[in-house]
Amino acid sequence: MIYIYFVQNVLVIGSNGFVGDHIVQTILYSETCMVVGMDLADCSITEHKNYTYYKGNILEDNVINEILKKQRIDVIIYAVGLYGKYNCETIVKTNSITILELLNQLVTKKHIKLFVLSSSSIYGQKTLDELPVNETSQLTPDNSYGYSKLFLEQLCTYYTNKHRLNITIIRPSNFIGPGIREDLVIGKIINQIKEKIENDNIEITLYNKTSKRDFIAINHFSNIIIELLQKDNLPHIINVGSGIALSIENIVNTISEQINRKIEIKTLFEEPEIDKASHYLNVNKLLKVLDTSKDTFNKIADQELKLCFNEIFK
Repeated sequence: MIYIYFVQNVLVIGSNGFVGDHIVQTILYSETCMVVGMDLADCSITEHKNYTYYKGNILEDNVINEILKKQRIDVIIYAVGLYGKYNCETIVKTNSITILELLNQLVTKKHIKLFVLSSSSIYGQKTLDELPVNETSQLTPDNSYGYSKLFLEQLCTYYTNKHRLNITIIRPSNFIGPGIREDLVIGKIINQIKEKIENDNIEITLYNKTSKRDFIAINHFSNIIIELLQKDNLPHIINVGSGIALSIENIVNTISEQINRKIEIKTLFEEPEIDKASHYLNVNKLLKVLDTSKDTFNKIADQELKLCFNEIFK
């Protein structure tokens, strides 16, 4: 767990979401920061001495202006992200357009640091010789979510250049953690295993088990974000992931070890020869910022992933 040794006020926009909630909980655990949360729905955190919550729509309720008037904010974490069964217009409006009100407010409040959570999905699928992807790799998103995050980044870069705002864009890899969405691959795997957890031998069904991705435990990611809050002169864009290509089979084997159950994977289709992978990230820029070695970082990533599965299946 990362502890913050100085007091600052952090506003988390999208504080009820999967990522935003974990970041809020991590900061509150340190008990050294005042946290302000903002989201559309009622808040699940009640009566915490270091937490203030605002319910509102960033596009309609003038809530950002109200917060910045009432609260002394040093850092803002923009953790808004809509994904899944929504039309393209809704996804783009939610993930991209909503930040404009905030950016316009920050033009006259340049002392505030802004961390914007984008997504590594903006890289799209890459051939093996294009991996790992770094921050300057070609951006070829292949779905509306990826395009919405690309537009989000372009807006932030424009305001950074035109108005000299202090903005750091974070490109996270694929998350794993308690509360992960059930319609995501990892969520489906977890649900199938939980349904059969009492069995000595567990069989799960997947489309394939060989495609590789970059996964990071949500607690590990949250701790990295907290550590980045303490840094100055950050790069404009930073990949944040494990930097390791893990197949679905690797993930299932790790779960099998943690829960002490044999898990057999049944695939729906014959596995083709894989010449593409989703992507995994080059995290050298992150390692430099954190002043840590790749070996040390990889050990922490592996340990956090195992702790994550212990928490999920406890």
